Amino acid sequence: MWSADGKGLYYANLSYTVFAVPVKQLNGTLQFGTAQPLVSNASSQVFFYDVSPDGKQILLNVVSQQVDQSITVVSNWTEELKQIAAGGAR
Repeated sequence: MWSADGKGLYYANLSYTVFAVPVKQLNGTLQFGTAQPLVSNASSQVFFYDVSPDGKQILLNVVSQQVDQSITVVSNWTEELKQIAAGGAR
């Protein structure tokens, strides 16, 4: 996938490593730099990823480490947001 600024490409290989390749235009042609590995994932799962617009974060579809933390899932959050905006209690 192209970076948000169009100055790089991101790709994943069959070893589940995500790479960044700098790209520039010179005399009407694209010049590709050296691929730099960003993250490795030794998962046999289907591999999906996305890169933030600033290129500083990568979202992967796997858990890279086990942690002892909980997560809160809020359903119908838009209604809750409307109540908060209207000065209502949570």
